[in-house]
Amino acid sequence: MLEIQERKNYEAEQAKRTGAYACPSCPYKFNSEKALHQHYGQKHPELMAEIKAHKKSQIDAKRLIGNIACPKCPFKFDSERGLHQHYGTTHPELMEEIKERRKQEQEEKRLIGDFACEHCPYKFNTEGGLRQHIGLAHKEVMQEIKAKRQEAIEQMKMMGDHSCVICPYKFKSMASMHSHIAVKHPEVLEDLEERTKTLELLKDKRDSYNCPECQDEFHDRWVLREHYEKQHPEKWAETT
Repeated sequence: MLEIQERKNYEAEQAKRTGAYACPSCPYKFNSEKALHQHYGQKHPELMAEIKAHKKSQIDAKRLIGNIACPKCPFKFDSERGLHQHYGTTHPELMEEIKERRKQEQEEKRLIGDFACEHCPYKFNTEGGLRQHIGLAHKEVMQEIKAKRQEAIEQMKMMGDHSCVICPYKFKSMASMHSHIAVKHPEVLEDLEERTKTLELLKDKRDSYNCPECQDEFHDRWVLREHYEKQHPEKWAETT
């Protein structure tokens, strides 16, 4: 076993002496620059320190070339984004000043526009922007607006010539009432399939419909149904 281990150690040592990347301080060679640098870190930390210092000097040299200069140090950058990243890491106080200035500019922009907020000095260029502002900054106001809209809708639903037979809603057209029943009271439509012969009469598609009790004529089966329920409630109860 000792001979095998010695053989492995020898082969490992020989392998370290072959490669395109040679260590300048010992005979070892490596197949990659990464492996060479790992060797530096383990065996020659002073070389690794020199490499890091060299890389830093190269980075610093690049930072002296650019169109956008830092106001607090000699560094220059090719883009405003690079300058701001430099502020964040090296001059955080400058970054805070920029953020504060941007905030102030946004506040000034909000004071210009044709759509003024009734609850604060802000103005907006579009009605959509104003609504979005109210929803974010004045949530209680938006809730009041929604409540008023809902109240107006409820009041409108109480106006009209065609009444829903299930709830107090009224509609200006028979089509609107049918849509309402289909959405809000689908069970009524399902029940119609199981009505007695009186309700079967209402399902026939004809030009006119006669009430089986008083023989009044109607041009819409739903109107006949409404008439039958209101004018002949006892008979209606027998069919339901």
